[in-house]
Amino acid sequence: MKPIILLICFIFLTKSQNLSLDFQQSVLLGSYKITHINDGGIAVEPKSLYPSSTTNFWEEHKDLLDENKKISLYFGGFLIQTENKKILMDLGIGPEKINLKGIGNASGGPFLKNLEKAGVKPEDITDVFLTHLHQDNVGWATIKKNGKYELTFPKANYWCNKIEWNHFIKNLKKEDNEEKEIYKDLEKRFYEPIKDVIKFAEERQQLAPGLFAISAIGHSPGLTLLKLEADRKVLWFTSDIYHSVAEFGDVRLFTDLDYSKFVEETRTIILPEFCRSHTFIANARFGKYVFGKLYDKRRVLSWEPCKVKECKLHYEGRNLVFEEDL
Repeated sequence: MKPIILLICFIFLTKSQNLSLDFQQSVLLGSYKITHINDGGIAVEPKSLYPSSTTNFWEEHKDLLDENKKISLYFGGFLIQTENKKILMDLGIGPEKINLKGIGNASGGPFLKNLEKAGVKPEDITDVFLTHLHQDNVGWATIKKNGKYELTFPKANYWCNKIEWNHFIKNLKKEDNEEKEIYKDLEKRFYEPIKDVIKFAEERQQLAPGLFAISAIGHSPGLTLLKLEADRKVLWFTSDIYHSVAEFGDVRLFTDLDYSKFVEETRTIILPEFCRSHTFIANARFGKYVFGKLYDKRRVLSWEPCKVKECKLHYEGRNLVFEEDL
């Protein structure tokens, strides 16, 4: 399989529509506050996103589609706040327009506006953690001022996995790169401003007390998730190991967005962690309801999201539950 190149993956999608999202979810976990920072989204034909899926699958999972029988794919990330840290995990699609072959132009949404809505300014951010370097995850890393690209978060440490960085550089320097113009653009607005400040997160790198970086190769060569352990609970930020809730309906459901089929092996290995009774998940791709619990019911995965703005959890016996589930 050829390596997938920085969000040109969306060339596989057909007709789409831009999505906006005003709803902003958050959750408290020990001394941490985690807030979803949305950057818009796109609605696509399900068979375009999942070429191997069947018509029968979508007939049986109509609840996963909108009124136009499309599936929603969102951009954005999370603000992770504790007493001394304000960390952003992933940065959405950015203010630039991207030409999506067969679709037209897509552009970033209200990431900075939603960050402000959460009560935080760009200069307040202490760390930016990039799970991987696809364009829809690094879009707000820089911002154009007076004709020059500058760091959007000037006081932050920028982190990513070293394997991911090296893979990005390798593609950046390829003379025969099919997406040469895209890489030329990314060299100006991402690589040049970031190259001297980027830091590399090692396996189980601790970014803050209880917040660890965990490698999850597959969607990209160096995809790295975050795992937060606090208050007898675990929160996994699953990034693009999953693209939509639809993938819980069939664990063999894969997109053409993934770098390699290692993603299948990675899911198989890590999935039991996501299903533990004391664990819940955060995924910005999922749109309005980004926090939820994953249950394994007789080898059938069941996704149960939190459906209120301020999610609250407690134990009922050995099981962690959201308040609205009671």
